[in-house]
Amino acid sequence: MSEKETIKVIGEIVNRAVTINPSYNKTTVMMDLLVLYDTGVKMRWEELLNAPALDFMHDINGINQHFNRNTYKLEDGFCPRYAKYN
Repeated sequence: MSEKETIKVIGEIVNRAVTINPSYNKTTVMMDLLVLYDTGVKMRWEELLNAPALDFMHDINGINQHFNRNTYKLEDGFCPRYAKYN
């Protein structure tokens, strides 16, 4: 998937996250996911977008809670279900 396609899918993920949980700040979710993408955290973005709601929100909530916005790393041993392992 090209970078442009990935960014589009990330935007769709953000929209879905805010639809499921309106208390999320759209800009914050977008920035967190874009920084993950930019810092090389490998994700299966399309699969995350189409994931069952429980799995989807596990990753979105986990990223929101465990993403250190100073170091740009996921902490506390959190690993998204839709991370790539290879």
